[in-house]
Amino acid sequence: MNGNLYANTNLSQVDTILQHLIIYGKITPEESINLYDIKFLSKCISRLKQKNIKIYSVFCDSEKRLDSKIKEYVLGKEQEPPITKMIETLRNNHLKKTA
Repeated sequence: MNGNLYANTNLSQVDTILQHLIIYGKITPEESINLYDIKFLSKCISRLKQKNIKIYSVFCDSEKRLDSKIKEYVLGKEQEPPITKMIETLRNNHLKKTA
């Protein structure tokens, strides 16, 4: 992780996706392109998984096309203790900024 995730400065694409997952819990490839201009979401997810962050992929119905499913990545609720602490800290920082 290149930037300072806690201060929200100079974030890499991987950090940006992790921050989104922590705040919102899930992300789709369409959201990653529209919100952050990140075209290779699966690569970012793969790198997060290499850092032992539990992320699950599920298929859900697409609102735009009938009979079509899109992949959605969901942050796992149960994480290793250091990762859980990081997630709680980032969520609390986000709540303080939005309050």
